[in-house]
Amino acid sequence: MISRLRNIFKSFSSGSRSVKLTDHTFYPLDFIGHSYNERNFREYICEAFGRNPYINMVVPRIADIQSTLPRSFKDLDGNPVESSTVDSGLVSLLNQPNPKTTRTDFYNKIDQFLKVTGNAIIYGVSANPTNSDVLSTMGMDKYMELHIASIEDVYINTSNGTETGAPISYQISDSTFNGATYTVAAKDVLHLKISNIISSSSNYGLSPLFGQQKAYTGSTATFDARVSSYQNGGANGVISPKGSEAVMLPSDRELMQEEFTKGIGGTHNFGSTYVTGSPVDFTRVALSPEQLRLIESLPIDLRIVCGVYDVDSVLFSDVQGTTFNNLETAQKRILLTATRGGDKIDEQLNKWLIQDNYGIDDLKYCIDKEDETKVAKIKQRNTDAGKQQVTNIIKDFEAKLITEPSATNTLIINYAYSEEEAKMLLGL
Repeated sequence: MISRLRNIFKSFSSGSRSVKLTDHTFYPLDFIGHSYNERNFREYICEAFGRNPYINMVVPRIADIQSTLPRSFKDLDGNPVESSTVDSGLVSLLNQPNPKTTRTDFYNKIDQFLKVTGNAIIYGVSANPTNSDVLSTMGMDKYMELHIASIEDVYINTSNGTETGAPISYQISDSTFNGATYTVAAKDVLHLKISNIISSSSNYGLSPLFGQQKAYTGSTATFDARVSSYQNGGANGVISPKGSEAVMLPSDRELMQEEFTKGIGGTHNFGSTYVTGSPVDFTRVALSPEQLRLIESLPIDLRIVCGVYDVDSVLFSDVQGTTFNNLETAQKRILLTATRGGDKIDEQLNKWLIQDNYGIDDLKYCIDKEDETKVAKIKQRNTDAGKQQVTNIIKDFEAKLITEPSATNTLIINYAYSEEEAKMLLGL
């Protein structure tokens, strides 16, 4: 194990094990009179993501869609590249970044870290720290493994000791390696971050939840208040003798309470009818106005969270005003949001890993996007009208009313057939 770790981390030293990482002060500044000095990444993970049901519901859904989108190798023009022609080590690395993480898990964690904390740390592990002289001169490493760390477990060592200095190395406390703390050279780290316009010179990205602190803390407080109101709600109704002049003695009330509770309590009495020996009135104690306002405010909180992450609340049980039309639009929107997030991850990963570390400038690994125009043409050709139009083109070609190039190009351009399919239809 020790020899493996020595090979994995070039700058590892036994003394670094004892280094204790402290929670990062998020931004040491006052912003329009509001001090955020005590904000740290752990708060976003524990308080926002860990305790707020809506954030915990929305973020994983987007990340799950993004991480399962099909990806493949392409050239710079977007044309497919056979994986068999790509460096086998790179193919294996992207398919399974490390023995404990699949490609889907890898992209899922990156996306969730970014959406909650505004930062995601990816670091490479070299198969051999003494790479060839050529690779060392070019500043490239062929990594054996890729790992992800949460920004709360990372400290950035900079040239001037501040969070605005040039990063020299990243001090990482990672449970993957028994929770030890290691130092990884900056060139072996890809630090993905969301643009920080509040503190533009900072090395740390800005969480989307930064400006939504009041929203998610207020929403969480509403859930807590709702739970408390139900737990301490007391009895839900009052039973009294029929008629205003009837009076029950304390002993009669206790006996009736015991018998009534026994007769209606428990799941075995679900749907049954209780029969009394004397006429009684039952008055339901309805939810208080405070409880009703708590319930009514929850969809508003959900819509705020959905607005932060650019998705529609109808996908998350917000049934008010839901129709088949806007549900379909909502599904398209969340797919677009997930794809856009995946594109940003792919773009930076390609630059750092494929171009900088593998030295391949004409290759990229990215999402396979559906050609909507092509899909529309295929749908059209499969309609009755479309089938008839294709049949007419074939007949015109057989009757020599149109030439082979004209018939072939029409089938390819207007109906999205491949060249091989077009020629087969024309009997060529």
